[in-house]
Amino acid sequence: MNTKLSLNIGGLLAALSAWVIFADCCKSPCEAFLEKYSREDFSSFRNKYILNRGIDHSDHSSILFVYDERDDGPYMVKVNRASGKIVGTSTHLMKDASNPDSVFKQQLAMKFIRYHVDGLDVDSTGNVFVWITHDQPDLIRVAGKMDMPVFDEKHYREAKDNWYVNKE
Repeated sequence: MNTKLSLNIGGLLAALSAWVIFADCCKSPCEAFLEKYSREDFSSFRNKYILNRGIDHSDHSSILFVYDERDDGPYMVKVNRASGKIVGTSTHLMKDASNPDSVFKQQLAMKFIRYHVDGLDVDSTGNVFVWITHDQPDLIRVAGKMDMPVFDEKHYREAKDNWYVNKE
């Protein structure tokens, strides 16, 4: 084989590999989420809302608030971001902490942390709301009718399947 030709092919392959890596890095957070989780089963989160409330820099943990349909305040779960383990929980913000279903909420928190989003809400009909960068949901997966108060077609465009992306 011609040496000059093999160098050109090698250079072309290197450039193509660099382009693929660059293109993958340039995906928006919404595109990256949809690519990974568009077919995810979120049914275990039904009637739950989980919010990444912030970071405790003293132990490098994310502070997650897990709300359920009882609307009695959040169950707090702290997850160490390096180890991926729960380092603390609290019911002090709950009005009725007598039966917080803590094991299930901790399992949901651990599942939620892998999504790398700020918030996740699944309503009683299975509609999924995902917050990544905005105050409004960045992504909405519609399970049934489009009669959700937060959903306004002026602010969302169809992305894929039943997913809609915030236009802002």
